[in-house]
Amino acid sequence: MVNNKNQYSRKPYPRRRKHSGRSVALAFTVVILLFTAVIAFSPSFRDLLASSLRSDVVETDAVKSTSDADHITESSGDPETTTTTAVPTTTVFEDIDIELVGTGDVLLHMPVIEGVRRSVDGETVYQFEPVFKYVREIIDSADYSVFNFEGTLGGEPYSGYPMFSAPDDIIPALKTVGFDLGSTVNNHSIDRGMDGLLRTISVFEKFEMPNIGTKSDAENKSYRIEDINGIKIGFSSYTYETIGTEQNRALNGITMSADLAQLVDSFNPYRDNIFQEDIQEILLRVETMKKEGAEFICMVMHWGDEYHVSSNPYQQSMAQKLADAGVDLVIGHHPHVVQEIDFVKSANSDHEMLIYYSLGNFISNQYYDTGGAAGKGQDGLMARINIRKTEDDVFITSAEYIPTHVVRVTADGIASHRVVPVLDALESPAEFETTSDLMRTSLARTSAIMEANGSSERISLEAAGY
Repeated sequence: MVNNKNQYSRKPYPRRRKHSGRSVALAFTVVILLFTAVIAFSPSFRDLLASSLRSDVVETDAVKSTSDADHITESSGDPETTTTTAVPTTTVFEDIDIELVGTGDVLLHMPVIEGVRRSVDGETVYQFEPVFKYVREIIDSADYSVFNFEGTLGGEPYSGYPMFSAPDDIIPALKTVGFDLGSTVNNHSIDRGMDGLLRTISVFEKFEMPNIGTKSDAENKSYRIEDINGIKIGFSSYTYETIGTEQNRALNGITMSADLAQLVDSFNPYRDNIFQEDIQEILLRVETMKKEGAEFICMVMHWGDEYHVSSNPYQQSMAQKLADAGVDLVIGHHPHVVQEIDFVKSANSDHEMLIYYSLGNFISNQYYDTGGAAGKGQDGLMARINIRKTEDDVFITSAEYIPTHVVRVTADGIASHRVVPVLDALESPAEFETTSDLMRTSLARTSAIMEANGSSERISLEAAGY
């Protein structure tokens, strides 16, 4: 311990002579009388004193007001002319950063549905949440997450391929694990006709899950502009059509009436004259979202050739037009396998659009040999994109892909499914109910597609937790 008792020394103050109280009082009285006389008989001194006092007050107020950045009080010396001048405040814009996650097809084949069916208090329920438990953190931790629901919620009897209708329980499950928006337009949207399409939308509304791509009335909007922590993002979704006829459009080979076609955002890539008109409608949608305040445009596209690991010519042609129109991001699906990731530069500016041509399946019951895909139908990607808003612009700061794989497990004695993040599962496969061999072969397939298409040079491969 340091002893500070004698750390400092100080000389004693000089001793002062004491005066009597009467002498002090007399001297003080004389001073007051003299000062009063000067003020009374000298106007110039009086004005000088008043001016000095006012200046002191003004200076004090000005310092206070400047520190508060509100106003400064100015005076000409006359109390009647004192004014307050506003000082503009400077607001420093703080950058906003958000994380967006997108997934591929939620494709509910009957084995997936049967794998989650349980009896609770004598009632049949479909407990989908465990299917997504290993990717829930990725979805829920993002600021906004988007999925594609492929099929309908057309009610019982439930069915899988080729005419899909799933239990309503899938929507609250997807909401519980953290999804914010679902695309409901794809080649299976009218598997149960107009009634199935309308019922699907009503179930989404019941569970307060927004949807894009289809609508219940021709006057409604089938797109959304979402304010995500201060960044306004426009989301719109389209699906390719099957060939149809000159008179009628079709999805999955099912002809659509004119009334039904008005409820579906689609394009026909197989009839060139119609295709060009459809593209113009899509570009008009992009412009409309911008006019309505969208600062960043994300298009969700159901397109391409099934089980092809590369994009086709019409996808590439559309991608260029979307980039030229100022679209910022495309999230694609439908081929049921992973396709390349690219940046498409606008032909008329220095703008670049990030495009995931196909994220593959998110959840399905496709087997190793489905479609001759040699296991690729069980592989998928989760897109994770970081977006920043500055005072002048909104743009992508980083983007990555998270490889996933659908594994089959036994739960409560029933064959079931799990969506597994591959890189994380490689570290501890038992925790994800899988094996290192299965994860290695899945990663090898996805990596080969990315490398063959040059995607691995354009975008990061990331584990779920990073």
